Amino acid sequence: MQQQDSKIPKFIRQISVVGLGEVSSPPDCHSFQVCIRSSKENIDDVKNSVTRRLSYIEQVVKNCEFNKETKLEVYKTFSREEKLNTLVADIKLTFSNLKTCDELRNLLIEKLDSNAVDVGPVQLYHSLQNVEKLRLSASLLAIDNAKKKASAMAETMNQYLGRPLMVHEEKTHEWFGLLPNSSPEKEFNSFRQQQIKLTTKNVKCEIHAQFELLPKDQI
Repeated sequence: MQQQDSKIPKFIRQISVVGLGEVSSPPDCHSFQVCIRSSKENIDDVKNSVTRRLSYIEQVVKNCEFNKETKLEVYKTFSREEKLNTLVADIKLTFSNLKTCDELRNLLIEKLDSNAVDVGPVQLYHSLQNVEKLRLSASLLAIDNAKKKASAMAETMNQYLGRPLMVHEEKTHEWFGLLPNSSPEKEFNSFRQQQIKLTTKNVKCEIHAQFELLPKDQI
């Protein structure tokens, strides 16, 4: 008599579920640009004019509460047309704190000569690290929700939830601002609140998971 092969896998009872995870985050980067321009016949006067204003901006940033989290980038462009020398310094200031960004921008507008300095509007956006963190959070939340759903279904059938057999990310949807078909912003919201809302990033992840089902008498 031929002995039955003990290596033949037994039938595994399983349960399949879909899990959803949705997370959102406001922008973590806030920046504005400052353009300093000076045009004179004497090149030293041009350099001194731009350097003086640039030094003031650097000092203001250094004195701010969140100076270690503030990034300052400077790009200089020099040109000459006939006897007129022109030096342009483009400064990009990036902040992790929106309140500090607004306060410093307002201060520079107040203190610097508008004829020589142009202060641009505040831009809100997401760093690559923030986006990746958001995507990971959505995936992990979807897996957690799938496990909770499967566990509840197993309990209803008087079973225990066993080990995961398969987890597959089906699709991910990303968008900014309001959900589709959502009501518009209330009129009393400030411009900055609306700007934050419109640049808030949302990530929705859908996963398909399979878990082993175990009878309670085998536990």
